Amino acid sequence: MNSQLIQQGRAAYRAGDFSAAAQMLGAAKTPDEIMGEADHLRGNALMHLGMYAEAAEAYAAALNDGTYGKRGALLLSYGLSFILNIILFFLSPENASSTLVLVLLFGTGIFNGFCTALLYGMIGDTVEYGQWKTGVRADGLCSSGTSFMLKLGGAIAPTMLLAMLAANGYAEGAATQTAGALSTMNVVMNLVPAILAAISFILFVFYKLDNKLHAQIIQDLKDRGQYVVEE
Repeated sequence: MNSQLIQQGRAAYRAGDFSAAAQMLGAAKTPDEIMGEADHLRGNALMHLGMYAEAAEAYAAALNDGTYGKRGALLLSYGLSFILNIILFFLSPENASSTLVLVLLFGTGIFNGFCTALLYGMIGDTVEYGQWKTGVRADGLCSSGTSFMLKLGGAIAPTMLLAMLAANGYAEGAATQTAGALSTMNVVMNLVPAILAAISFILFVFYKLDNKLHAQIIQDLKDRGQYVVEE
């Protein structure tokens, strides 16, 4: 592991030189060495460069690091969801088989499901982080707040999307739809999820509660006598 190259890669990434960052971070370790942070940052740089397949490989390599944890899996899921939805958005129906479209849709469904499951799995970590910072353990508030926001989003989003379809000429039950309606369907089904996945990905890049920090938090809570979860 070349720590000097890793530091140079971080500096290049912060400076916006994503090409240099990807090269330095890739050269900093051999394929059999494990460092989730370096692979994750290299994946981010590759995403900035539009090299999505290579970015997915970097994120997959990062998951081999046991300290990378749920955050890394979530970033990988959001990244792959973004890639698949963008492919679907730009895919030409005339040149794509129904099998390919179904496979891509299945993939987006799988990764979206992973995102939801991982988010629920991370609630407990944030509860312990809050207790570590404030001394107050708010399991109920965090769980109910997350559930409420998901339900609220599930109620508002379909209403907004249906309004978009209606405004662009969608005719329920019609054998054919207008070009505007078909274009809106593509935006609603593929572009909007891709944008949301990209936004979520960016937000979780700044989420620092990885397995290493969480283990430290648990130990600190135990030392204070505040860790009340039975093992």
